[in-house]
Amino acid sequence: MATFTIAPSFGPTSQRKPRMLAVKFGDGYEQRGLDGIHADLQTWQLTFDPIPVADADTIEAFFVTNQTATIPFIWTAPRAAAASNYICRQWSRTVAGPQHDKVSAMFEEVADL
Repeated sequence: MATFTIAPSFGPTSQRKPRMLAVKFGDGYEQRGLDGIHADLQTWQLTFDPIPVADADTIEAFFVTNQTATIPFIWTAPRAAAASNYICRQWSRTVAGPQHDKVSAMFEEVADL
């Protein structure tokens, strides 16, 4: 499994939305529970900006070569104690100047081994 080691620019954003199951009853009562043992996985919105064009090429090549939309890779989130498995289904690249680009990517934690 490939490892992503390039540090993002300052200010990455983490988001969590635990998967849950809910049953609503006629009297207004609702029963809720987590959907499985890996129901609280993180997503990270990362930005690499401004970076040299060669570094943007390296990041994009990692995503394409390792097929990160479907095959997990290893990445350590900011302030995380350990690395986890992530996929990257989408990213964008913006020309930020004659020799610099900006890459934005969404990393989604997955429970795959």
